[in-house]
Amino acid sequence: MKYYSWGLIVLSLALSVASGAPVLGGGKAIPSQVKFTHGSSSTTLRGTLRRDEQKEYALTARAGQRITFRFTGAPSHSLRLTILEGYNGFGYRTRHPEVLSPYLWSYSNHYESGKYVADGTFSPSAVSQQCGAAILLRRMSETGTIQFDPRGVPLPAPTQQPANGAPLAQFEPLVRFSTTEQSPLAEELQRALDKFPGIFVKVDGIAGPRTSDAFRKVTGHYLLGDPRA
Repeated sequence: MKYYSWGLIVLSLALSVASGAPVLGGGKAIPSQVKFTHGSSSTTLRGTLRRDEQKEYALTARAGQRITFRFTGAPSHSLRLTILEGYNGFGYRTRHPEVLSPYLWSYSNHYESGKYVADGTFSPSAVSQQCGAAILLRRMSETGTIQFDPRGVPLPAPTQQPANGAPLAQFEPLVRFSTTEQSPLAEELQRALDKFPGIFVKVDGIAGPRTSDAFRKVTGHYLLGDPRA
């Protein structure tokens, strides 16, 4: 751990707070002073990350004092995407907000065209030929390559796969194939299907082709009413 001489230390942390912060004349936010209660040697700072905002903290230390920082809490999916976007830069959201970064969204319906073809050079007609990071994560989740718990935290190892499609039997006589009809039972079926590794269906309550495909993958047959059955 590095030792610091007496003086003011400014920490630029990727944390933002809901309330606004005072700013200096040049538009830079004034660092928040880190305070310790009398007799204590540690303190906790809490905050949330919003997009690419930052929060600066300042504290003082004597020569020879050791400073240790510990970050806790799992980042949300949106924070992970923000971090990934940061590797490529935030030029799209700051200079071309009409274009979602292809670094994240290329190969999806969130992106059509527009990209930086060189440093500082943007072309509205250029189309990225690389698959976006968000799409790769989505596909990896669909295939079971990576899995997340309900809080969005990556699991260290694949979860145990259900032995068979028996849990879905209760839905079979009640949920029928439809491309338009929406029902709460269809939503429950879709949530149940999503628990099987390698399966990902949109929970919209419409038991259409993709839901029926997923049902067949687990049970061996399509939903009742599916014309392919």
